[in-house]
Amino acid sequence: MGREKERIRVVVDSNVAFSFIIRGRSSAYMDIFSKDNLEMYAPEDILYEFGKYSEELKSKSREFEETVFLVFLNLGIVYC
Repeated sequence: MGREKERIRVVVDSNVAFSFIIRGRSSAYMDIFSKDNLEMYAPEDILYEFGKYSEELKSKSREFEETVFLVFLNLGIVYC
């Protein structure tokens, strides 16, 4: 009988998400965003901040579309 992995809940702020978007696969956060046992959440403000800084993030990132997809695919947005 296999043992299920324990799910860990993590709150991610925009600094972590945006650092990952800029650095891509070389980011120290790559492991975090590729773990399947983490439930990641971010406050709704991350959507506003992403809209505000998306052009700057895009200019600094070599893997913009891929990392943005990975970040927002794995984040649960918490609306307050």
